Amino acid sequence: MTLRPRSDEILRSVLWSFEEFIVPELTDPYAISVGHTITNLLRHLALRVELEPPALFAGNAELRELLADIAGYARADGLTELAEDLETTLAAAAPAGEYPSISRLTDDALALRGALDRAIRALQAAPSETEEYLELRARIREWIGRALAREADWIVPAFSGIRR
Repeated sequence: MTLRPRSDEILRSVLWSFEEFIVPELTDPYAISVGHTITNLLRHLALRVELEPPALFAGNAELRELLADIAGYARADGLTELAEDLETTLAAAAPAGEYPSISRLTDDALALRGALDRAIRALQAAPSETEEYLELRARIREWIGRALAREADWIVPAFSGIRR
């Protein structure tokens, strides 16, 4: 089995070749603009190949735990439909200790984030002043903040060059 070149090395090589040989030949303003876009997207993809899988794995694990706690709260507070929805989503996601493929990580992230969105809406529709409710809402905001910070690691640097 060949381990070299890695996916990130291939992408960086394509990016280097594109910037070194293609971009200097571009003269049309629109072609130059498209060239900048391609450069930024290749840079973005190279960062995602490296940083996205572990970020999704960590985020999914954190979100599984948070959704399980929200489901417990929902069941105890009479929000049965929400509890069942969250439990179904959690059961369908890859087991916590397993490191799945990037496509499975992404699918699970989308399903878990969709469940979080539904949970937020349900919690907003049935507000409470209990300490448990307020703590869950704070934990949700903290998780969203961590997820955005992780994603910024591969978005911000990729688009810091010349753009269209």
